[in-house]
Amino acid sequence: MSIKVKKKLEKKLEKEMAEKIGLFSQMSDHCLTCSKPFDKKDRQMVLTWYVVVHEQEEEVNLYCPPCWAQANKFLEQGDR
Repeated sequence: MSIKVKKKLEKKLEKEMAEKIGLFSQMSDHCLTCSKPFDKKDRQMVLTWYVVVHEQEEEVNLYCPPCWAQANKFLEQGDR
């Protein structure tokens, strides 16, 4: 791979990363559904909560595990 192509690819990847980090900073500090508070410093919360990113709308939604499970259950019932 030529140096020119490599630099162009690196620039593209850096831009994409900056966009994603920018969206992450827009994440709220509570569940979108039940408003339960979210602590970004709590490892257990970070590992168990669900983040849904809508890149085109530049929107980041945060859901706690019970609300996520309830939404999935609702969607499964709708498929029947």
